[in-house]
Amino acid sequence: MARQICERCYRPQTVCYCSIIKRVDNPFSIRIIQHKLEQFKAKGTARLAELSLDNCDIEIVDPNVESWMLHAQDIVLFPTDDATILTSDYIETADLTNKRFVILDGTWRQANQLMRACQNRHKASFIALGVTDKSLYSDLRKTKKKGAFSTFEAITYLLADLGCQSSQISMLEHTFKHFLDFQLFIQKKNKHDPAI
Repeated sequence: MARQICERCYRPQTVCYCSIIKRVDNPFSIRIIQHKLEQFKAKGTARLAELSLDNCDIEIVDPNVESWMLHAQDIVLFPTDDATILTSDYIETADLTNKRFVILDGTWRQANQLMRACQNRHKASFIALGVTDKSLYSDLRKTKKKGAFSTFEAITYLLADLGCQSSQISMLEHTFKHFLDFQLFIQKKNKHDPAI
């Protein structure tokens, strides 16, 4: 018998996480470019971000067969060599009116594939987080990359640096903490009951 799937989070009803989500009205728009292979990954956080934020959209891209475009208002959060570190000085001097922040969702390899599939990447404005904290997500997905964060964490840090209300950031942190606890619980349970 086929498992029932939640139409909101795209997960089996037995492991649906919709009840933990707290919606936040983020003042800065978020555009997530997601690698096609990440679309239905149980540990992925892009869908969690989309459901948690009022101003957030996901675009699915298969970089092997299709390209995508940046728009005039887009700023890409990606640590290129010439990316501007997100500091208070940058935020105070940059004109961020009507800007939209682009996040690449996937492994580091997939994120680089997505970046190469961007037709007008040579015109992109890049920023990078100045955060050096250890990712809480490392308990779920291992990476040797320094400064690697899940999509949800990166968006939370970005919005915090951009000056979003502390209450909004706390709600996002609360949601992510519950998501991690839930995922770790599922992992442990799956060892005993693989059918979940």
